[in-house]
Amino acid sequence: MKSLLKRSIFGLLYALIVAVGLLGPQPLFVFVFAFALLYTLHEFFRMAMGRSLILSRILLCISALWLFLSLYLSRMGYCIPAWAYLAFIPLLLAFIVPVWTKEKPQMQELSYACAALLCVALPLALTPILTVRSGAYSGYFLLCIFIITALSDVGAYLLGSLLGQRPGAWKLAPKISPKKSWWGVLGGLLMAMSSSLLLSKLGWLDLGAIHSLCLGALLSVVGLFGDLLESMWKRHFGVKDSGNLIPGHGGLYDRLDSVLPAILVSIVYLELFALL
Repeated sequence: MKSLLKRSIFGLLYALIVAVGLLGPQPLFVFVFAFALLYTLHEFFRMAMGRSLILSRILLCISALWLFLSLYLSRMGYCIPAWAYLAFIPLLLAFIVPVWTKEKPQMQELSYACAALLCVALPLALTPILTVRSGAYSGYFLLCIFIITALSDVGAYLLGSLLGQRPGAWKLAPKISPKKSWWGVLGGLLMAMSSSLLLSKLGWLDLGAIHSLCLGALLSVVGLFGDLLESMWKRHFGVKDSGNLIPGHGGLYDRLDSVLPAILVSIVYLELFALL
């Protein structure tokens, strides 16, 4: 009971910080998501690489942060978009400096660094694309992504617990996450689509009914993939959680695993249908 109470309190606190970061003054968005970007990268690096390649990791963090800030500033009209290309300088240096440092370059660890950039840094660095449009800031769309993925998890848990744990129920990925079932996939899909449609009706999600349903379905599927991907990483590295930042929940990456691919897919979907 005490553990459930702690998990509930810190879960609500996490949700409140995300909501305030997106709906509060613009500087809060920059602060909250810059912190999320750097800390989630830190968790991944620590989980995958221990204490090795410290200088390269710092340069990768600088590269990701520069991309985030330059995108935000350029979309607000404070700088030219070309500034974002400067993020390539620390990125390239991060993979070159091990040649001249005392640390022996390990190709396996450098491949983990590439995975961190793709799985963690890129989605969070691109969030200004969803929050700043035509020079005007609004955090509602990105907040809807958080809500839809969270409710998809709830729907997956409820239907998966009800029907997916029965003898003979089809498991989704038993070697990675033994409790997940195809019933859970269905429950998450239905919950994501219905919540996406409701958010559209409320005016929070600036999309029509068809696009809302399609995006909700996509976010449910890719959110599940993000969850499985992080589970795979944790099994590979032999850890239970990515960190301990949020008591009762683990690390920040544990909370963002479903949201990260959902951000990327949302940007691609909106670009394909000229909705950005």
